[in-house]
Amino acid sequence: MKKFITLFLAAIVFCVPAYAVDQTPDKYDEVSLAKFEAIAYQDLNEADPEMKKQILEARETIIFSRGWVANGATGRVLDANGNVIKELPQFEDIFPSDWEVPKMLGQDTQKSDNLPENFYKSPTWGDALYFSGEVFLELPPDNYNSKPFCTVNTETSLGTQPAYVKTLSTSGVYMNPGRDASYNIGYANASTGESLGWEPNLNNGEVYSIDPPKKTKVSVRASTNYLHVGGTREPWLFDVRGVIYATEELFF
Repeated sequence: MKKFITLFLAAIVFCVPAYAVDQTPDKYDEVSLAKFEAIAYQDLNEADPEMKKQILEARETIIFSRGWVANGATGRVLDANGNVIKELPQFEDIFPSDWEVPKMLGQDTQKSDNLPENFYKSPTWGDALYFSGEVFLELPPDNYNSKPFCTVNTETSLGTQPAYVKTLSTSGVYMNPGRDASYNIGYANASTGESLGWEPNLNNGEVYSIDPPKKTKVSVRASTNYLHVGGTREPWLFDVRGVIYATEELFF
């Protein structure tokens, strides 16, 4: 009888449906990163072609395991209530001088960057919701160059007055209340591909906000480290908001 019960319980364990388990490949755990760091900091000039490839791939993994801003942007992570959790460092402050800021090229955006109709405007500033909707996130590709889902032109206007997007903020909320997950956000110059910022493993509802350079088209891309077993993608709800200021202050 005891043997029967044991076999019965084993059958229950192995018959739990696959959809009840999440696939959570973590590229950023400390053990994995230690292995990459052992390669990433080697001298490129003294490496043979095959070793150079390994060094560059290891550096890429290290770079995308941390949050940073670059190429004239500043940025921060906020909680769902707008409180600053941390200010993000400049790329050159946390990586060696011979490490290159990644470029994100060859991707078309899915959404236009027209100034939205639900745009609050005062004489000297405005608050715009550029994107609000579902995005089905995937795991980041090998080069972390996920397809942008929104592009925002930092040059705009308040009526006839030239203006610019001072701050751009992106927040993601996982739409499956039964599970928790994290997501990654990247900003880039949509014209040149130069990265403006990256933050991995944002918690559900957290916000990644940057102050982009003026006269720049900014692309917004996202990915997740959590996929349903079998690769099923599930929707996130994303908002991309801009705070807009007049290029020259108006007086009335």
